[in-house]
Amino acid sequence: MINFALCDDNASILATLKEMLEKIFLKHDYKAKIFSSTNPEELMKYIDNNNVDVLFLDIDLNSKFNGIEIAKQIRAHNKSIYIIFITHTLNMLFQLMNVKLSILYISHLTEEKLKKQFND
Repeated sequence: MINFALCDDNASILATLKEMLEKIFLKHDYKAKIFSSTNPEELMKYIDNNNVDVLFLDIDLNSKFNGIEIAKQIRAHNKSIYIIFITHTLNMLFQLMNVKLSILYISHLTEEKLKKQFND
């Protein structure tokens, strides 16, 4: 089973992403578990207590932590988690160079882009 975690401050984007993933999992008969949260602190607690394989993380979370800071904290303890950043802005792009970046999606993540990740 693959364990996914999703974190975005926009609940609508979070719900859409979760729905897209669930469709892909059903179509390809993948066994997966999805945790989602709009709260970065809740995400960190979940990751500390669970084995997460893939993390979809918004960069601008409109909280005291941004996605880059969270990714750095995760990388300090977990080098194997696959982190996929989702953002609509390039303002923090250079800060990403200090994080072992897996993928960066700018603007809208579509189901087709998401499916491609499972085929690569």
